[in-house]
Amino acid sequence: MKMKAFRGENIGKFAVVFPILMGALLYAGEDEKAPMTVEAMVVQRGEIAEVLEYFGTVAGYEEAQVYPDMPGKLLEYTVKEGDEVEKDQVIAKLDRSVPGLEFKPLLVKSPIRGIVGILYLKPGQAVAPQVPLAFISNTESLDVLVEMPETDLNRIRIGDEADIYIDSITAVPGKIYRISHALNPMSRMGTVKIRLLRRPSGLRPGTLVRVMVKTRLVKSALKVPLRALVRTDSSNYVFVVEGGRARRRVVETGLVSRGWVEIKSGLQEGDTVVTLGAAGLQDGEAVRIRGEIK
Repeated sequence: MKMKAFRGENIGKFAVVFPILMGALLYAGEDEKAPMTVEAMVVQRGEIAEVLEYFGTVAGYEEAQVYPDMPGKLLEYTVKEGDEVEKDQVIAKLDRSVPGLEFKPLLVKSPIRGIVGILYLKPGQAVAPQVPLAFISNTESLDVLVEMPETDLNRIRIGDEADIYIDSITAVPGKIYRISHALNPMSRMGTVKIRLLRRPSGLRPGTLVRVMVKTRLVKSALKVPLRALVRTDSSNYVFVVEGGRARRRVVETGLVSRGWVEIKSGLQEGDTVVTLGAAGLQDGEAVRIRGEIK
């Protein structure tokens, strides 16, 4: 009987001590939770711009389709494609003769100074005033022509800067110098002319290029990658790393452009911001930064 009483007493004590031990172990486990691995960068100032992206066509700043004044037959071109011509230089001769009547050849002249881009016909072919004979382009300066809808035409101004991408890497600076005052009634689009500020070698009229027009520009903005921003219905926030822990900071945002977002308030230059892994963090959670802080 005494042995049974002893066992009962120990079981009672164990029932009291066991929950306390388990609670202590769980608490210790929470306290020793492995840090979350994240990537981070130091906040710095830089340029950020609101950008409109379109495709455009390279053109000489002055171009002309050359038409004959009268119908006839092409006798010969006096120039070749690629030749430089002066204004009023003869580029073709036409035969206006008809049965029973002979006329002197009609001389067709270039209306502008430039380079012969295209000769459309062959000697012996019939010509008419509505059929072009040649295309002349003055390429001393090059423009890019972009068609935009009315909504975007209202967002740009003469003097706005643009980057012209000839390929996926090479960008040439340009500036808007003319905006259509009227829309094409068929397409509801207007033409924007951008002057290239330098001319890359080998760039020809007719080349298709990618155009990025900067409509709003902040030259010294605090900015972070867009993926660092956590959005909620009530606020936007980022996580700043302080003493090995992630601290939530509510921020006010501005321009968003090409994967970056302007931070108007809530951060300071030099703060270390989590750029990858922010979505799964809790305020005050321990973190370990993977790789170098950029």
